[in-house]
Amino acid sequence: VRTLVEDQSSADLTFTPDADGKVSVPYLDNGTYYFKEVETALGYQLDKTEFYGTVSDSVKKVNTWASPVNKPLKVTVTNVEGDPDDGTSPTNTDPKIKGSTFEVYAVTENVCKGPGKAFTPTEGQTPVKIDGVDLFTTDENGQVTIDFSKIDKDQTAKQYVIVQKHVVGEGEGSEYKESYFVDRPFTIVECIDFTKPDQPTNPIFENERIADVTLEIVKTDADSKEAMEGVVFTITAPEAHIGSVVGKTDADGKVTKWFKGT
Repeated sequence: VRTLVEDQSSADLTFTPDADGKVSVPYLDNGTYYFKEVETALGYQLDKTEFYGTVSDSVKKVNTWASPVNKPLKVTVTNVEGDPDDGTSPTNTDPKIKGSTFEVYAVTENVCKGPGKAFTPTEGQTPVKIDGVDLFTTDENGQVTIDFSKIDKDQTAKQYVIVQKHVVGEGEGSEYKESYFVDRPFTIVECIDFTKPDQPTNPIFENERIADVTLEIVKTDADSKEAMEGVVFTITAPEAHIGSVVGKTDADGKVTKWFKGT
């Protein structure tokens, strides 16, 4: 908490609250003062309000002033369908994606270049645990809430990035159980800086659905040419980042996978 004499004649005075969240500033001369919060507990929103108080009798009277109120920083990420390269901003009215995952990483100052930029963890760097978990998955509404007030107590960094980890989710209204989307792994969804007020709380992140495609594999015996049932294949498309899909051949020796597009 910073306390300043109204006429700016004295130097800035900085104080840290005690275990009860209180700050005592003794021996102030009579006058009007203002104070504001310059740093708060990790995981909470910085209060940018400037509070004013008047000392009328600094010797005989204890003056109690209003104090900052810190709200836990809860960031709700919404994952929607869309084309990140079409020049339009995603909105909450876009179709939602269920089942995509996000991670949080601690960073040093100026590392976060803004949403949509690439992020590369340093060698050996692991995601931050918040409320005991380090992977956050969107629900049926395409949303996941990250409560930074429950961040691991060992964390000391003031800046963090939220990045997408993976997306193989269910599309809203899809007639098929699985819909596949282009991953944007380690793309920054949002930057968090606890040294500043007005942190973002509702970022929207979009992924493009891959084009419609039907893939059919036929397995036959090399000698008899007869269909082979029960053979398991793993289907993957690294360049499309759709993850791995497992299929088993039927009585006709076929395994068919249909990837739903827009």
